Amino acid sequence: MTPFHGFSLRLLALALLLLLQCASQAELPQFRTGPTSPAETTSRLLAECSEEDLAQIGPLLRTHHLQRDSITDPGSNRDAVAALLTQLAPGVRLLPATAAQTEDATPFHMDAVDGKIGYLRLGSLTADHVADLDTALQGMTEKGISAIVLDLRATAPSSQWELAADICRRFIPKGKLLFRVQTSDPKDDRLFSAREEPRFRGPLTVLVHALDAGAPEIIAGVLRIQAKAIVIGDTTSGLAVQFSDMPLPSGKLLRIPTARVELSDKSTLFPNGLKPDLTARMSPETTASALQAATEKGILQVLAEPERPRLNEAALVAGSDPERDWAQSRSLREKNAPSTQDTALQRAIDLCISLGVYTPSPKPPKNSAAKSAENRAR
Repeated sequence: MTPFHGFSLRLLALALLLLLQCASQAELPQFRTGPTSPAETTSRLLAECSEEDLAQIGPLLRTHHLQRDSITDPGSNRDAVAALLTQLAPGVRLLPATAAQTEDATPFHMDAVDGKIGYLRLGSLTADHVADLDTALQGMTEKGISAIVLDLRATAPSSQWELAADICRRFIPKGKLLFRVQTSDPKDDRLFSAREEPRFRGPLTVLVHALDAGAPEIIAGVLRIQAKAIVIGDTTSGLAVQFSDMPLPSGKLLRIPTARVELSDKSTLFPNGLKPDLTARMSPETTASALQAATEKGILQVLAEPERPRLNEAALVAGSDPERDWAQSRSLREKNAPSTQDTALQRAIDLCISLGVYTPSPKPPKNSAAKSAENRAR
């Protein structure tokens, strides 16, 4: 073999290695860091609207919008249409003609802390992931998991109400009302109820964030009311509605909320969203980074904060401040790359530990012979 042939083989091996590395990176789930601002998109598209488009927006809103009776037709005046769309935001927005967009699928993920606290990240809302949830709940029950953290932060916005109800049914007793989808005509309303006994009855915490919309915020709201779950994170987007996309003459689309979800306590999440019981705000970038790290390395890697140096006698003698230096270096690191520390998950784990301390373990039922002996003793 000539030296040239040896070099060519090494070059080929290096190329194959790079291809494999790129392929492995492509398989990693991509978590949401926030879409383009709906207000910016609507403003840009409104400037491109024709007179015919402008003239159609008012009638479409007055015919189909949830709050149609309170909407005044702005005519074809561009400034008046802009003011109306701003007033009705974020429920109403303009979309380009090619508005069909698909979210990257995110996987179902499960983990545990000390064999006592289960972690379930639902990921994309699909029938397969509902089946994965069933398998995970059965396994956790068999292993004696006493509390569960249900993470909805990787579940994309959607109006898949039946799948959302299926998730809720895993935690809520049979016969309980979950939610109602309200339309302009009450006879067209849809009711969703629990159909079977829950598969888990222990303490439940639910993680949400500001990007959650539709199905994930409904799941969180239902579980808080009917399963006594504690919701942790940030206020959700408040888009728990059914949308309809109405075409305009130019091909652009006017997205209008045509039905809304009402929870069993008569409350709705549109347009103000679901406010958490415990606030733990994280930026979309930090959330995505933490979810990615937990997927690759496990949730223990995103919980504990690295030990920080403390001011001590040696530092005083040297005239240095290790606490300040550590804070500055941390700030620089987070500026260059988002932190992977998941403060929302840490708060959920802390809460589960507290509930474990103060919630007594259920006593096994006594058999009839034991009850008779106890009665005789009395």
